[in-house]
Amino acid sequence: MKEFQVTATNDKKNNALNLTMQGKLNVSNMKQIEQEFKKAIKGYKKCSIVLSNVEEADLSIIQLLKAYEITCQKNKIELAISMNLNEDSTNLFAKSGLYNIFNK
Repeated sequence: MKEFQVTATNDKKNNALNLTMQGKLNVSNMKQIEQEFKKAIKGYKKCSIVLSNVEEADLSIIQLLKAYEITCQKNKIELAISMNLNEDSTNLFAKSGLYNIFNK
């Protein structure tokens, strides 16, 4: 069983992709998470990413999401990133200043 899960659903009507990421979003799983991203995102003009049920996270997921945000901007892909995190993770992201780095 994987330590993380990336679930992709598509909205064909709006040519949009919805990605939900959960589990251990850390450096040891980052290469696999990035591969899942690359497979899922091809051909979309809109993308929504939700981090939910995160057991573990580190800066590598933030780096990956920020790189993806920059790539989307360059390719004129509309992107929204939201985080549905537990209280401890929310506090960590808020205190570190990382909670608001997306979608400025």
